[in-house]
Amino acid sequence: MTVQIFTSREELEPHIESIRQAADSERASFGFLPPNAYREFVQQGRAVAAIDGSGEELVGYCLYGGVFPQAKIFQTYVAPNFRGHSIGERLLTTVLEGLEEKGFLSAVANVAADLSAANRFYEKMGFDVVATKEGGKTTKRLIKVRAKELSSPSLLDLIDQPASQARAPVMRGPRPTSVPRYVLDLNVIFDVTKMRPRSEVAQGVVAAALENDVKLAITAEISAELEKHSRKDQPDPILNLCRAIPTLRLPDQKTLLRLREELLPMVFPEKAHQTTLKANDEADLRHLATAIEENVVGFITSDEAILRAADKLNARYNLSILSPSTFGQGFEAEFGARPRAFIQTASSTLQPASFEEQDREAIGQLLRNYHLSDVRIRGTLAAGTATSPRRRELVRSAEGLVCFASWDSPRPSVVERTLHIYADETHPDAILAIRHLLRIACQDTGACPLTIFSIKPHLMQHLIRKVAVANHFYADGSDAPRNPALRKVSLGRAVQSENWSNAASTIEQATGVKLTGEPSTTNATAIQLTDARGSKRFASLKEIEELFSPTIICASDRPGVILPIRSGYAEELFHGGQQPYLLDHAQAALKDTKAYIGGNYGSVPEGGLAFFYESAPRGGRKAITAVARILARYALPTDQAAAISRDRGVLPVAEFEKARGRGLKTVIDIDTVMLFRNPISKDRLCEIGCWDGANLVTAKVIDPASVATLMKEGMPQLG
Repeated sequence: MTVQIFTSREELEPHIESIRQAADSERASFGFLPPNAYREFVQQGRAVAAIDGSGEELVGYCLYGGVFPQAKIFQTYVAPNFRGHSIGERLLTTVLEGLEEKGFLSAVANVAADLSAANRFYEKMGFDVVATKEGGKTTKRLIKVRAKELSSPSLLDLIDQPASQARAPVMRGPRPTSVPRYVLDLNVIFDVTKMRPRSEVAQGVVAAALENDVKLAITAEISAELEKHSRKDQPDPILNLCRAIPTLRLPDQKTLLRLREELLPMVFPEKAHQTTLKANDEADLRHLATAIEENVVGFITSDEAILRAADKLNARYNLSILSPSTFGQGFEAEFGARPRAFIQTASSTLQPASFEEQDREAIGQLLRNYHLSDVRIRGTLAAGTATSPRRRELVRSAEGLVCFASWDSPRPSVVERTLHIYADETHPDAILAIRHLLRIACQDTGACPLTIFSIKPHLMQHLIRKVAVANHFYADGSDAPRNPALRKVSLGRAVQSENWSNAASTIEQATGVKLTGEPSTTNATAIQLTDARGSKRFASLKEIEELFSPTIICASDRPGVILPIRSGYAEELFHGGQQPYLLDHAQAALKDTKAYIGGNYGSVPEGGLAFFYESAPRGGRKAITAVARILARYALPTDQAAAISRDRGVLPVAEFEKARGRGLKTVIDIDTVMLFRNPISKDRLCEIGCWDGANLVTAKVIDPASVATLMKEGMPQLG
């Protein structure tokens, strides 16, 4: 019997209807997907199919998706007449091998407990039962959550390995520094608000955002489209909804025209030589141009032309194109509950603290839940020596212990340090607690020129593995493929342009990764990265900073902006101070990504640095006291800006009340906050040309030369 495995969109498109009919014939097993969902899976390259020798008859198929680094198998089907010939194994193996090539760390499949044949199949394919959960309200089934660890190669094979152990490197684009941002297309918004076949899956996209799994935004083009067609004498609920969603502004006209010329042959190849496109086509190009220029993670759409161009857009711009059908289900929490959208640290829901003896029993119980040996428990809890005490940090809540981490203190002679971290992954705030402890661990580099942190996750620590990868830990391909170690290389300091060659030499000596060239914010190919086996690629400044985070690299062409901030807010934003009037916003201290509300949208430089000037009121030092990387800036309605401030900012809601009805506020996302050991005074700012009378109330753009001066004189360090 001859059976071919088809993987390309062109091969699969003629069989979409057969896939849909096959799925409907097994609805009792697979559940329901909207009819158009099958076309979307094919168009996004998230389907494989087995076709008989004639090329006509569908023998089987597999649909998959998920969100990096965890893939999800949605359906694996083999026609009844062809079962027993290992076709399902071939289909699933093809999918898993493709996922491994893309660097995915695991795959999950939800299988109803009563489907004995399906459970035997996934068990044979190496999918272990890691959890059980209730099914839908209608079926009331028990669902077995099955997971398989993938043998994915590492990002860079960071540590030199013997030639016999060499593996092909996988270099991926920048990781989201916090919650990844996706742009919504207008058709998805209509799916959410109107009774359409895709309404349920589109609502799943919104649910992911409300659960704080992702951040959603729209482009200014969407609001313009809706305003053009709305009646002035009647309220438009969809337009009002869009006004409450973060809005990304269009690029400048020159950038917009350049991106249009690049995107046109990718998205509309059949129209590439036309002088005029339909209005909807032009709007689609503007949506994509905005998403690309704002460096978002992905674009969610049901538009077939954009979905067909998904591979090209991802390869050229590192922009993921997803349909609601695959996106909405991909963020389902498979292991434990998802975190709440807004974490009330003001009511002591979460309390970060250093280890105290009274915590020993609770930590011991958490570790025993993972069936650790007594030896490993003692090693995890060990206190170290008086001169080199081990770091032992935890996060507790009113319900009990949420997360515990321990690691050795930094020593100049030790490059690699083991990080032990365990969490109650069923706790609703587990992700926030894990992120917090990973962040403070990776900042603990001391005077060491470079540190490599290593985590050996327990097989059942799926949430810790997922959060660690999102925070720039990478799989070590030399380790056991079913449970690889995760490693993170941390510079832990700012690097001046004149010290770049020394930093690059340190990285090469410790990891075998060679960085050639000078860092630049304007030239994405300025740095060539060569790994320990000689594989080469170009890396942008942002990729380099995230790969070796926490660090700030002061490139010679890096722009900056001075942002005013009151002393109380600075204390809250940078130190997590607990002033009574700011208690509602203390959660900012636990966030990797923090928010500054204010300034001019146009004055915030892409890829630049933000310098915070502490103003005089309430004991402010009238000096620049901190610097941070600028991740993104976007316009937000006043009410939504207040919500962002509660989540990861510091500005009290009363401040927003004064501005109610005044339109959009500028929100700037920052990370890698470093405090100046030598604050730069107002007088010194005047001397170097970084001061004018408006600095107390608005943003001040500064050139790269001034940025370099501030970084050199301020001597920033991690707080």
